[in-house]
Amino acid sequence: MIAATEDKALRKEDRLRELALMVLVTADACRISGVAALHRVGRAFVSDTPSDEPPPTPYFRPERLDALLPGVEEWRAGLAKLESYAQAYDANDAKVDQLLRDASPRWRLDRMSSVDRCLLRLGCLELVAMTDLRPRQTINGAVELAKRYGSDTSRAFVNGILDQVRKNLGMPFR
Repeated sequence: MIAATEDKALRKEDRLRELALMVLVTADACRISGVAALHRVGRAFVSDTPSDEPPPTPYFRPERLDALLPGVEEWRAGLAKLESYAQAYDANDAKVDQLLRDASPRWRLDRMSSVDRCLLRLGCLELVAMTDLRPRQTINGAVELAKRYGSDTSRAFVNGILDQVRKNLGMPFR
């Protein structure tokens, strides 16, 4: 269930996390690196410069997605942080997936929904590679995104697995 971003004003960090989720979902769906996915999202949904790619069809950017997609100025303002997410994902993808496997032995990653898997990867990535964020911020931010983009059970699922990852890493919930 996708709810428009404008329903609830997002803080800058939460909006960047939401955009990073878009990048990770693209990387997961296209089976490409995080950096390549970042550039693909930028070209497909944000770029105001012409490209070599064919022009979009009328259904390429439906109006119902406009509230979710970033504008050019917002994209440029957050691009440095999004690049750090994409680079951290590329550098730590195997470690992140192993931490998730250890925290959820009864759930295989390939059997999870793409959104849940990417939310877990994003949260785990923040726990491992983003030292400027506290575990509480990371888990709460991922749970909020799970409410917005996941199924009815995603919120509890994401919360439980990320909390187990945090415990396995020996991090306090501060």
